[in-house]
This record gives sequence, C-alpha cells and structure tokens, in this order.
Amino acid sequence: MPTPRSLTSSAQLSTTPHVRIYHRGHTFRLAKGDMLIAVFRGTVIEQHRHLIIHDHLPPGPVTEGPQTPIAIIPTPPGHHWADTKAMHTIAHHWLNNLL
Repeated sequence: MPTPRSLTSSAQLSTTPHVRIYHRGHTFRLAKGDMLIAVFRGTVIEQHRHLIIHDHLPPGPVTEGPQTPIAIIPTPPGHHWADTKAMHTIAHHWLNNLL
C-alpha cells in the first residue's frame, strides 16, 4: 500500500491522478494519495488534463502552470480521493467558514 502524501506538488501532477472542484471563485485540488486538499484563488489548472468526467468552469481567466495554494484543508478520515461529491461538500463548508 502506498504511503499517503501530505500534498502533491504541481510538478508531480502530470503523473498523479487527481480531481478538482471549481466553487465560488476557488479551485480545490486533491491528488490520489494526498491527505491535504490544495486551495487556489480563481480557476487554476496546474498541469495537462486528460480525463474529465464533468466540468463546468466559471467565466473569467484561467491560471495555468504551477501555483502556490492559498490554503490547505485536511481530508476527513476515510475520504477517497475521487469522491467529488464529498469534496464539493468540503469546499462548500470551508468557504462558508471563511466568510
């Protein structure tokens, strides 16, 4: 079993499966094996995207290339990296607590 990582760097994303949620002006990214969700301001795409199941990008500019997260959120125990519904809930709660 692979050892969980805290946070995958932008440079490693091209070889690591990951999901993104775009919600209320922020991008939330979780890579397989990570224990932390990276949060970016705006619409951020750090590497090439190959498999898109559902995508709805907000209007406005898209930031490409490596970025530094503005925050990191710990994943709840047992969270599966590809559970986009749970990740959307995490993003929603984080943004509500921010305001």
